[in-house]
Amino acid sequence: MPDPIEEFFAEVGRRNHDQYRQVEGTVRLDLTWGHQQVDHWFFRISYGRVHVSRDDRDAECVIRADREWFERVVRGEADLRSAWLRHRLALVGSLYWLEMFHKLLPGPAGARDPRVLASSGRRS
Repeated sequence: MPDPIEEFFAEVGRRNHDQYRQVEGTVRLDLTWGHQQVDHWFFRISYGRVHVSRDDRDAECVIRADREWFERVVRGEADLRSAWLRHRLALVGSLYWLEMFHKLLPGPAGARDPRVLASSGRRS
């Protein structure tokens, strides 16, 4: 069975990310599961590109969360920011990079970009 987290981050690494044209930094995501098992995902954001690896390296922001819960995030069923406010994840380092990382993630399931709606002349 395919792993939704691996599939999602493989796709992230293949895309260009215009929202990051002016920034450079690092984020590490530590996903916990089982009896003290940890999966590491390391993101180097560099002027429009996002390089994804499984390295356990120092980063400007380290996010630690439950792996099962994070699967809901990549499916658009849960939100990273609200989870941080509810203490569902731990953050060490820069809050700025939590926000930058959040931009990589999908929005809520079924959500549509308001710019697309505005350009079509339709209102919902």
